[in-house]
Amino acid sequence: MNNENQSSLKLGWTDVGAVLCALFAYSLLETMIAPAMPLFQEVYGASAMELGLVMASLLLVGAVSMPLVGRLGDLYDKRLVLVGTLAITSVGIVMAACSRNITELAIGQALQGFAFGIMPVAVGLMNEGLDPRKAAIANGLIVGVAALSTATGLVISGPLIELGGLQAIYWMPLAMIVSSIAFFMMHKGVSIEIKNDPNIDKSNVDWVGSISLALLLGLLLVGLGGAATKGWTSLETVGSIIAFLALLPIWIKYEQRVASPILETRLLKLRGVREMCLVVVSVGFGSAATYSLLPMILNADPSAGIGFGANTTSIGLHMLPLGLAALVVGPLVDRFNRWWGERTVVCLGALLTSLGAIMPAIFNSQSWQLAFGAGILGAGAGITLTAAINTVVRAVPTNRAASTFAAVMLLRTFGAMLGTQLCMTVLSTGIRSVSTENISAKFTDAFLLAAAGCLLALIAGSRYPKSLSTTPAQL
Repeated sequence: MNNENQSSLKLGWTDVGAVLCALFAYSLLETMIAPAMPLFQEVYGASAMELGLVMASLLLVGAVSMPLVGRLGDLYDKRLVLVGTLAITSVGIVMAACSRNITELAIGQALQGFAFGIMPVAVGLMNEGLDPRKAAIANGLIVGVAALSTATGLVISGPLIELGGLQAIYWMPLAMIVSSIAFFMMHKGVSIEIKNDPNIDKSNVDWVGSISLALLLGLLLVGLGGAATKGWTSLETVGSIIAFLALLPIWIKYEQRVASPILETRLLKLRGVREMCLVVVSVGFGSAATYSLLPMILNADPSAGIGFGANTTSIGLHMLPLGLAALVVGPLVDRFNRWWGERTVVCLGALLTSLGAIMPAIFNSQSWQLAFGAGILGAGAGITLTAAINTVVRAVPTNRAASTFAAVMLLRTFGAMLGTQLCMTVLSTGIRSVSTENISAKFTDAFLLAAAGCLLALIAGSRYPKSLSTTPAQL
């Protein structure tokens, strides 16, 4: 297929800033919710299981919305798709902020899951509206801003709740998102005109694939949720995961036969993209697990032999280097590619992520050591995710970039969910001895497992092409 989608107008850095503002706001919100979960439980009188369902609804809608919104971004004006996604997210934010019970909170959080599609659409928008050199910088900024907002949210959530109450964590991001919507609506320069492509059937969005994907991911969430509450050997866990694994190939076969699939699985097999898929799954496994473990080791009671008894604000400050490092290195990835070659840069990202995961297992006697490890982890994750964006936009046709990157992000989410759950299980039970009460050994084992996942990314990175063609594949 000829690459016929072209930008009718070039984007300026103010346009890029508006997109990054929306991405920062949503990532900030979801980060601030995590440390506020005990307060949610108190306010709504909810059980831990009910709160788990609230977060599961967010993840499920988010996992489905990424490829769906990405595909819509490939078919239609990305400005309008982005505005529509942010509008639905805003409704979800208002519902959650004004919720009177746990059910209304769950619905609001579920609607916010549509914002998972912001990053794929942003990637497509940047790479259609900017020249290749600026687009590579913008790709790095997308990754860096998302990481920075995650770290910043941990720092400001506590003080923000103390000043404005629980609803404050919703109103501040909402103001930023509404401002971005207003900019997109008034500033037409961000619009991307899609020229007619006879190979694209805009009337045939793969709704069946979307609904079946939601059911499929629901099985996976039930399985992982069952592992958290009933153990990995429970009937609920084993049955759900087996059903997921059995139905996944059937769903993939279906997608391969659909004229306009929600996930173009054939593009994931392209040279460079297939290796990057393995890299992001592995890095997602290790980095998400490490990101979840670091606050826990910082908060742990020092009398147990490990930990520093840090509060939420202190934890955020120690995690801040993660976001800052990703923000710094992301825009530099294109330059690193020119200096050292693409394969070397991908392997460097995997290596740094592995070091960031393994350092807390070895160096944890001083809190600054954990902060330093978080910075290394952020640099590695920033490099690999930026490399993933650059790989997709160079390897696939422009009118498939958003949906293909959404598929890559979905794989990363799978890896993150699995890595977090497995490492938390290790932290709870240990693997050296199920009966051991040595919390230090359990943390060590969990961090080592996270590092092992990242090392798999290094192996996959070694198979990455030395350089990719600048001409996208033809369909």
